[in-house]
Amino acid sequence: MPIYRMFNGIGHFYTTDKAEYQHVIKTFSNFKYEGISGYVVMSPEGSVNVSIHRSYLRWTDDHLYGKEAEKNVLVKIGWSYEGIIGYCSGTPQTNMSIDMSTDMSAWVRFYNPTVLQHFMTNNQYEVSVINANPKIFGYNDEGPLCYVYDN
Repeated sequence: MPIYRMFNGIGHFYTTDKAEYQHVIKTFSNFKYEGISGYVVMSPEGSVNVSIHRSYLRWTDDHLYGKEAEKNVLVKIGWSYEGIIGYCSGTPQTNMSIDMSTDMSAWVRFYNPTVLQHFMTNNQYEVSVINANPKIFGYNDEGPLCYVYDN
């Protein structure tokens, strides 16, 4: 399943639900589609078994994508839990599914403390540009959440 990436001028939003993606783009004119941010499976497949949990903090309008243990902490401190968007791998894998490419890349999480927003990308060029220019973009690299299929 593709991870649809959208941006509203301040924060990013990701979903694997095509109907949700279409609803966001149609309903909220400030959100613009930015493309696919990798592919995940919708149920665990062998070592592709790391669940990606989406949580939301209303007062900052921030969605955070994390692992289960992190989700449990966030809920305790006031974040709303929105569910699992898919499954990825804790390490790069090959030949995991005949339906997906065997190429995987890190789905890297960034945080911008100025605008209180998280950002995810599997685009390694984007990762390198953001990391080379922290004063321009304002994001801190929190490392890869997991590895997603490239296509």
